[in-house]
Amino acid sequence: MPEKVFVETGSRLHAGFYYAGNEWNVKWGSAGFYIKDPSFIAEFSYGQNEFIGPDFIKKKVERISELLKINNYRVKVLSYIPEHIGLGSGTQIELAIINAFKKLFNLNVNINEIINEMNIAKYSGTGYLLFYNGGFVADAGRPENGEPKVLIHHNIPEKWRFVYVTPDLKKGLDYNQEEKILKNPWEPSEGVKRLMSYGLLRLASGIAREDIEDALEGLRMIQEGTGLYFSKTQGGSYREDLSKIVSELWRSRMIVAQSSWGPTLYTISREDEAEGDADLIKSVLHELRINGKVYITQPRNIGFTIY
Repeated sequence: MPEKVFVETGSRLHAGFYYAGNEWNVKWGSAGFYIKDPSFIAEFSYGQNEFIGPDFIKKKVERISELLKINNYRVKVLSYIPEHIGLGSGTQIELAIINAFKKLFNLNVNINEIINEMNIAKYSGTGYLLFYNGGFVADAGRPENGEPKVLIHHNIPEKWRFVYVTPDLKKGLDYNQEEKILKNPWEPSEGVKRLMSYGLLRLASGIAREDIEDALEGLRMIQEGTGLYFSKTQGGSYREDLSKIVSELWRSRMIVAQSSWGPTLYTISREDEAEGDADLIKSVLHELRINGKVYITQPRNIGFTIY
């Protein structure tokens, strides 16, 4: 067995749902992107159940170690993804912990049983699939039992950039809040269905052809469909407190997406236009007197790494 293990992941940006309802044998179908930063990086070694890092990750380590029946570990978090801001921290960090313990202790465990026990990727398989594959992924719907399957997977063009902003606004929903909304999906209108499904196809086609305009228009459509679907829950096509930012950016014809329940918003830019797009977002935040941080990151076309 190795003396220590390092694990590294990217973050997930959620593109939206391309299917929701009760007509299929799954309730939800979703898509998303894997980005390099922020990343989760941690060192796993042997010790007396020592932990160095944020409390919310400590709780995950303790729960997973109990499930795996191990008690002589040491975990040091070197970099982490903030929780409940729309970057998929829960799935990425939990899967990283499971896989790191599995390698360090040479465990013969069924990861699928653990993810079901922990309700990982319960409604969206996107974060799970991105963890293992990277790039752009649409899941084949989330079955009640069994692991998520890939419907579409493409590498994201390396010259594209993701410009994202996390405003200093309320955090997104936690698991219990999300559970109340997602456990019983309702049927969308035919118009919303078309936006969701057609948007996914145009987005995926644009990525495959490295056509950023088509990709962005597809993203806009799947976002509009998803937003309309959840409009009664979140106060509009976007979260109510984010809609002003989105509207102001649209004045400059910038298409932005809300990742999961927010507050993170993002767009896709060409490499040579990313700085200008970031400056525009900063100016809109300043104009609206909203604090927040704007970042530029690259696509991550590989899944997690462990060494």
